[in-house]
Amino acid sequence: MATTPSQTPVASELPQDLKFNAGKIDEFVTSLAQWYIDRFGGKHYTIEGLKQLVLQQIYNLGWNLVGTFQGGATVANPGDIVQDTSTGVWYRWDNLATLPKTVPAGSTPGSAGGTGEGKWQLVDVSDVLRKDLAKSTGANLVVIKKLGLQNNVPNTIGAFYQAAPINAATDYGLKADFDPTTGVANGTNNRAALQQLMDDLVAIGGNRVVVIPAGNYYFNFDGSTNPGTVGVMWGRVGAGLKNVIFLCYGATFYAGTPGRLNGIFSANYGVNIFGLRSFGYGGGVLDQPRENDACFSLNYNCNGVAFDQCYFSNSFGDCIYLGGSLDNGSLTGLLCRDITIRNCIIKERYGDGKRSYYSGTRSRLVIAVIDCVRLTIEGNTIVSGIDFEPNSASQNLQHVLVRNNHFHSGNYLPYTGANPFYDEQLNSGTQIISGDVRFLTVASNIVTRNIQIQGNDFDNGFLRRTQLAISDAVWFGNRMHRGCDCFWS
Repeated sequence: MATTPSQTPVASELPQDLKFNAGKIDEFVTSLAQWYIDRFGGKHYTIEGLKQLVLQQIYNLGWNLVGTFQGGATVANPGDIVQDTSTGVWYRWDNLATLPKTVPAGSTPGSAGGTGEGKWQLVDVSDVLRKDLAKSTGANLVVIKKLGLQNNVPNTIGAFYQAAPINAATDYGLKADFDPTTGVANGTNNRAALQQLMDDLVAIGGNRVVVIPAGNYYFNFDGSTNPGTVGVMWGRVGAGLKNVIFLCYGATFYAGTPGRLNGIFSANYGVNIFGLRSFGYGGGVLDQPRENDACFSLNYNCNGVAFDQCYFSNSFGDCIYLGGSLDNGSLTGLLCRDITIRNCIIKERYGDGKRSYYSGTRSRLVIAVIDCVRLTIEGNTIVSGIDFEPNSASQNLQHVLVRNNHFHSGNYLPYTGANPFYDEQLNSGTQIISGDVRFLTVASNIVTRNIQIQGNDFDNGFLRRTQLAISDAVWFGNRMHRGCDCFWS
C-alpha cells in the first residue's frame, strides 16, 4: 500500500518520509510522465520531463534538415530531422543517448530503428516550414512565376526581392510624417536613416536603384560635424556613390536646420536623381553666413551627377552649389565634372527682399558654380540667377552649356510670416524676380573653355560679365522680354 509521508520540514529523517522518497526516486528515474509530486504537494520534473524541456528549447531554435531515409543521413543533434520521401513525413530521433544516429541509404523509419518512444518520432512539417520561412532566407523557399508569359523563368520571392529596388521607407525606415503647414518641427528626423542608406550604397559599390516614396520628410542636422556641416552626405569625401538611380517622385525633403541639407561628395559617375523636391530652412538666425545654405552641394571631386525633374526652393543661399571645398572655397583640384541639371524647377526665396548676405531672408541666387568641367543646365524653369564665380586662379569653367531654360519672373506674393517651411508660389502675386546669368568673378587666371549660353528665354533679366570671366564664352539665340546684356571691364 502507498506510504503516507509526514509534513515534517526538510530535511526529515522519519522512516515514512524516507520510504516515500524512495518511491519518488524511482518515479523520477523511470517514469515516462513529465512530472512527479513531492510530499508537500509540489510539482517537479522527471528525467523524461527534463528531456522534453530541453528538446522543446532546441525545437524553438528551429529544425535542421539533414537528409532523407532514402538517400541516407546522419543525425548528430536533437534538432536534426530526416524525411521519408515516400510519404513526405519528417522524423526526429528520440533516443538522445545514442546520438549520432546513422541512417543508411535506402532505409525507412521502420528499418532504421522503428517508430515510437525512444525511436523515430513524427515532426509537424508545418512547424518546420514556419520556422524556415521565418529565417532571413525564408523567402527563397517560395517560387513564383508571372502568368501569361510562356517562356519566362520561375523565380523565388527571395530572388525577386533582392533584385527589386531598395526602398528607403521599408528597407531603411525613412518616415514621411512631416506636416510643413504647422510651421514647427514635427514627425521623424530622417537624417540618421538616410545617412545609413547612403553609407551602405557606398559600401556595396553602388549599382542599385533606390526608391524614396512620396511624402514629406523632415531633417534636423543641428550640430553636424560633416564637411561644410552638411546634414546628409551622399557619399563621403574620397568614397562616393557610383551608378545609383534615385527615384523620388513625390518625395519632399524639408531642412529643419540652417545650412546645407545634402552634400554629394566624391561621386564616381552614374548618380541620377529623379523627381526629388528639397526645401531649405526659412527660419533661424539672420546673418551673413546664411548665404552658404543650400539644398544640394556637390564637392570634393564630384563626378557624373544628374538632377532631372527635381524641384528646389526656399534656400537662403543657393539651391545648388557646385565645386571645390566647403572648408576653403579657393582650393583647387576638387572640381566637379560632368554635372547635369535638366527639366527642374529651381526657385529663389524672396522673403523680405534683402539678400541673405545682408542678413535678409532673400536667397543669394539659385545656382553657384565655383569649379566645374562639363556642366549642362538645360530645359529648367529658373527663378533667379546662375552665378559663375570661381574664387581663385586655376579653378575651372570649361565646357559649360546653359541652354533652353526659362528664366521665370516669379510673380511672387512675398512671404514674411513665421512658417520657415513655406514655399512662395509662382504667379501668386506681383513681385518680379530678375533672372540672370552672371560671370562676375574677380579671380585671375581661371581656366575657361567652350562656354555657351544659348536659346534661353528671360521674362525679366540680364546677362552680366566681367573681362576676367568671358574668355571662350559664346552668347547667342537668347530672348529677353525685358532686360539687357551688360558688360563690365
